[in-house]
Amino acid sequence: RLIAMGAITELHWVNNYSGSALTITNLEPDPVFAATCPPGRSTFISEQWVPWCSRGPDFAAHHIVIILNGVTFFVWQDTDSDGNWVRLSTAGFTSSSIPPEFVPAEHFPGSALEGGDRNVEVSSGGALRLVNA
Repeated sequence: RLIAMGAITELHWVNNYSGSALTITNLEPDPVFAATCPPGRSTFISEQWVPWCSRGPDFAAHHIVIILNGVTFFVWQDTDSDGNWVRLSTAGFTSSSIPPEFVPAEHFPGSALEGGDRNVEVSSGGALRLVNA
């Protein structure tokens, strides 16, 4: 099946207002990109493109892993029946509404529509969201 890809979403900063360190690893580039953002700090993560992934078999090399407070979050971009969004899951790859009995993966909270420059923001309570850079 052919999946339409849209605009690239690029991550620039992690702004960590929580009391815990956050690690972020982008598994798509070669070499893999990894950084840690200490609690109460901001860390520049260069221009990290959010990987595209529309099929479970491709997921292993096409996503970002964020670890915060012992919870692992998976991040990728996918076009599904609800549009083209940056997705966030704690269960790994979840998709696709094709066939219709499947539910699209959740949107990354915040500004998750395809394309543009974003920062990952962590609230003082540990909630993740994307904000426009």
